[in-house]
This record gives sequence, C-alpha cells and structure tokens, in this order.
Amino acid sequence: MHLFEYVGVLVSIVVGLALAHILTGVSRTLQAFGQIRLYWVHALWVLNIMAYLVFFWWFMYHWSSVESWNFFLFVFLLLYAVTLYLISALLFPGEVSPGFDFKEHYFRTNRWVFGFLTAAYVLDVIETTTKAVLGLKEFPALWFPVVVPSAIGAAIAASTRNERFHKIFAPVWLVLLLIFILFARRVQTEAGM
Repeated sequence: MHLFEYVGVLVSIVVGLALAHILTGVSRTLQAFGQIRLYWVHALWVLNIMAYLVFFWWFMYHWSSVESWNFFLFVFLLLYAVTLYLISALLFPGEVSPGFDFKEHYFRTNRWVFGFLTAAYVLDVIETTTKAVLGLKEFPALWFPVVVPSAIGAAIAASTRNERFHKIFAPVWLVLLLIFILFARRVQTEAGM
C-alpha cells in the first residue's frame, strides 16, 4: 500500500462521515416534512457544504504524488477534514422532531458553523500554498478571487445574525464555488488532464 493510500483512507473516512451525517439529516428532515419549519438559507448551506466536501475529497488526490509523508502533514490534512466534519455535524441536530425550526437552529449555530468555515479557509490557504511550494499543483488562477471573499464572508457570517447578509451570502458562496470548479475543470481539460 502506497503511503498516500494509507493516509487518504482516514481522511476519506472523515469526509465520508461528514457526508453521511448531512444525508442522514436530510433524510430525517424529509421524514418530518410538514411537521417542521424549513429555512431555505439553511437548506442552501447544506448543499454548499456537501459541494465543499466533495471538492475537498476530489482535490486531495493532488497529494498522491508525495513520497515522503510526515506526521505533521498527515495531522494537518486530518484536521482539515475534521473541521469540515464539524461544520456538517453542526448543520443538523441529533434529532429533527415535529415542530423543529431550522431558522432558529441556523442562527443558534451560525457562530460555530461559520467559525469552522473560516478556519477551513485558513487551512485551505496553507494546504494550497503547500501544494504549490511542493510542485504538486499550481495556484489556480481564480483561487484568490474566490477564497478571499468566501473567507471574509464566512468570518462576517460567524459574527452577525443579520438575516439579509445570510440570505445574500449563501447563494453568492455557491456561485463562487461553482465558478471556481468550472474554471478549474476547463483549465484541466485544456491541459489534457
């Protein structure tokens, strides 16, 4: 077994658990549909974080060419995955019972969710810079224009309960991520990857 495969298994398990937690929350929400109060901003963040998890897992592949791993690098990638898991876990409570209000839940946990999202961006800066320094992957052209406003928006979202801001930030964040993914795919296609 290649060392990357060994390291990647645990990180993939954590990402898989995060996705499983979100999907379980969605399933519980659907089962209680009509008996609970939904909130579209929360629902959009569920979609956003699912996309982020898949994106993180897919681009972790760039670490596969690293021959020399150390404990720090392993713990760093694991910490990044754990941070994303915590966001996922905070999006849904343990139970969704009749009368549950997702808007209330969203604003009760927004400091934690967006605090961890801000931390994820800090980890992303370190991770992307490290990959560039090691020659594993160049800085994507749209990386700074996407990451900087996303990170600033996450920090603001962690510190405010202003509903208007949250209603604007949720779709803007998704659009930024989709632009980045589509642009990265186009660049890979042009490079023959």
